[in-house]
Amino acid sequence: MQQKSYQEVHKTATQDALSLLKQLIPLTQEWIPGKVTEGFKTFKKEDKVTGIVYARGEGLIPYTMEQISEVIEDHPNRKLFDELSEQEYVIESLGGKAEIVYSVTKAMYIVISGRDFTLAVDTFIEGQVHYKVAKSIDYPQPPNKDKVRGEIIIAGWSLEPKEGGVYCIYIVQVDPKGNIPTKAANLAADVQADVTRNVKKALDKKYNKK
Repeated sequence: MQQKSYQEVHKTATQDALSLLKQLIPLTQEWIPGKVTEGFKTFKKEDKVTGIVYARGEGLIPYTMEQISEVIEDHPNRKLFDELSEQEYVIESLGGKAEIVYSVTKAMYIVISGRDFTLAVDTFIEGQVHYKVAKSIDYPQPPNKDKVRGEIIIAGWSLEPKEGGVYCIYIVQVDPKGNIPTKAANLAADVQADVTRNVKKALDKKYNKK
């Protein structure tokens, strides 16, 4: 497939991800509250068709949009705020913030081996709100021989400036594939929901704040 075709695949995937993210942002009663830690809240929501949960974390991060975006978009250092990340890098830049990214996650417990993903990634700005989305696409990146090729259905950020910082919402749903039970597939949700709080912790460390 030529680059032009990948640009079309990328555009379709990221637009679909943006649309899904906007549908998921309203905090309806389907979102089940989890924990509240240092002002950051977590939630889960089950997909009624697949049984795979959406994980959600949100809270006010007292830094600028630019500072937060710099951390979120630093693919090689994703492990600084995502406990499951093992490796991540840009395969191809398509202009602006549009990228195709290769991502590898660690094994979880004994039940789930590590996964890898090829992702369409982009940023959309609507008014003051920045949306950053990622979604799996087919791309000729050979699977890691020690991993299973999974699918990220949605991984998205809503970043909205508020008094005192930026209100950040992170929502992710992952199908790990590999014929594992849905209950096992959902084990990562609690860790994924902590990503928002971990971004704040990474920024505190970067700027030497306690």
